[in-house]
Amino acid sequence: MNDVPTSKGQRGTESSIVALSVLAVAIGVLGVHAWRHLPFISDDALISLRYSQRLLDGDGLTWASGVRVEGYTNLLWVLACAVLGAIGIDLVDAARVLGFVGMSATLSAIVFAFRPRNVRTALPAIAGAVGLALAAPIAVWAVGGLEQPFVAALLAWTLVCCLRLVDALSPTWRDALTASFLLGLICLTRSDGGVLCIGVALGLIAARGFEARGIKLTFALAIFPVLLGGGQIVFRLAYYGEWLPNPAHVKVAFTMDRVRDGWIYVRQAAPYLAGLLIPTVFAMIFGCGLPELRRRTLLLGIPLLSWLIYVVLVGGDIFPAHRHWIPALVCAAFIVSNLVQWLLQQSGRAAHVAWYVVGAILLVTHLGVARDPEVQRAREERWEWDGKYVGEMLRTAFGESKPLIACDPAGCIPYFSRLDAIDMMGLNDYHIARARTADFGKGVLGHELGDGKYILERKPDFILWTRPTGANIPLFTSAQQLNADPAFHQAYRLVMFRTPPPQSLLTVIWVRIDSPKVGIQVENGRIVIPAMFAASNEFTPAVLDDKGRLGVYTARGRLASMDDFGPPPGKWKARAEGDKPMLLAVRVPNQDDPIIDGLGEVTFTATAGTFYTFQFAPAGPEATLLRRIVLEPVTP
Repeated sequence: MNDVPTSKGQRGTESSIVALSVLAVAIGVLGVHAWRHLPFISDDALISLRYSQRLLDGDGLTWASGVRVEGYTNLLWVLACAVLGAIGIDLVDAARVLGFVGMSATLSAIVFAFRPRNVRTALPAIAGAVGLALAAPIAVWAVGGLEQPFVAALLAWTLVCCLRLVDALSPTWRDALTASFLLGLICLTRSDGGVLCIGVALGLIAARGFEARGIKLTFALAIFPVLLGGGQIVFRLAYYGEWLPNPAHVKVAFTMDRVRDGWIYVRQAAPYLAGLLIPTVFAMIFGCGLPELRRRTLLLGIPLLSWLIYVVLVGGDIFPAHRHWIPALVCAAFIVSNLVQWLLQQSGRAAHVAWYVVGAILLVTHLGVARDPEVQRAREERWEWDGKYVGEMLRTAFGESKPLIACDPAGCIPYFSRLDAIDMMGLNDYHIARARTADFGKGVLGHELGDGKYILERKPDFILWTRPTGANIPLFTSAQQLNADPAFHQAYRLVMFRTPPPQSLLTVIWVRIDSPKVGIQVENGRIVIPAMFAASNEFTPAVLDDKGRLGVYTARGRLASMDDFGPPPGKWKARAEGDKPMLLAVRVPNQDDPIIDGLGEVTFTATAGTFYTFQFAPAGPEATLLRRIVLEPVTP
């Protein structure tokens, strides 16, 4: 009995079904894999979202008031997040939606480039798309909040167009201009996107040779990167008055220390990405020797190598899960798909080898994720969400007074608090970014700069260093310099806060004593002291009540204490104001008995040069909140 012939339409339908099935499986794998890393989000993602947030609020593409600073390097990403925010989507959710869509678009490019005619020919698409979905950097950064998904998608579809330019005897200018436009968008997505543009152009030249049409196509590739990249430079000069984004001053240093760190970064990731990298290396070596594979191998391999060389030169990266490997992995996925496709076209055992290759790619990639310490770091890194609770507490307590906060965690605290801020490590600060020292380029990438004196001169109302919950031990440059300055300790007092439920976090923040917005106020000789200055220990922190008002918790056996306070000489009436009657005692340090104590209000005489301790406790058995301390001069 003869086989029933199939029409071209039937074959097309089968091809579409198989291709869509492979894509659905790949996106499903990506979704499950990415879900396992929630709620990870990077602090730098929240810096970008701060720009989106302020843009939506009418403050322009700025991170803080004052001098405009381009602290982002991902303009297209910032704008795309803002667009979703404008229609009511939470910006963190917007970043995750765009991230997952971007990574899904990357997988769809691979399936499109190696679209199967039937189930048997689905192996190349499975190798590239599912293998990429299993790779840790792809899954983690689908939800990590930064622009890598856009870079991956734009690069993947650029490669789709460029494969046509390499394969066709008479390539169309439409494919060249489409690839050029996508490369131009990469330049808007990352300030270093030009590296990928150069890599793709070199790959195209190497693939087609120095024939006239190949050179013309390469020049066509440059049209939109020049137009869009050049347009951004013009905008940068007009809006920020700078040729380079601010992070370039903070991070870029071409030193041997950076090269060493970059090499370590690339080398340490390789074993955990071996599922894609080993067949990629084999395919590049093998492919360069075969005429039928050479063109595609050069086109795909040169951007991969160009990007990794760049990553080594700039010193790698500080974020979890090998973020900067993503462009290289996209190229690698195309290369291994191309290898599998070639194997399937061979007769005999070579076609069977393709099945083993794909199985090995998927298995080894999955095992690499399970063993990778950088993946574990991403799963355990949750401190950015501590910043959410701290930031929201600050916004609730102080939002109306609009204080200025200087902080090390420049993403989560400013984003969630919405307070005006100073970035103490300089990524979003014009002055600190240019305060380079002689040994710049030898420290931790992006964490070397600082200027404690400058911070002090800005007189921020709050200073929070090291982590979102603060610290009394400084870790980075600005905080270390502040801590060593006696003027800082005279002007600021360390206050303990506790965030409200659902996440009760003890937080330590330096508060400026004489801040006109949040500090001690003096009016006509009357001194009004916010209760938070009595939050000197972890048992009596400053907390918010159910109406969002700040107070200091006190209970029997847990005395709130304001230490080392020296009012001007004279007779004073001190009053403790709280939700319920309170006991107040005034002491001189190192003396056992108080000089005065009483219920709610006491009168004492202050002498010059003497510092006093004020202690507060509830008058009854129930705990209460101290709201403020008022000192009024007693006239003779």
